[in-house]
Amino acid sequence: MEYREEHRREALIGTVIFHVALAVLFFFAVFKGPDPPLETLGGDGVELNYGVDEVGSGDIQS
Repeated sequence: MEYREEHRREALIGTVIFHVALAVLFFFAVFKGPDPPLETLGGDGVELNYGVDEVGSGDIQS
């Protein structure tokens, strides 16, 4: 038990510093949307080619 009590303060300080650093990182890491916004591109999301229709079959990928 003496070993745990001896390093308890250092562990607490290290934990607090680690979590404060994460909080600062998350505070400054801001999501920025696409430029230009998706509404001006004429659609939303990502277009996928599954190749299950006659139109989507073939070797040429557009």
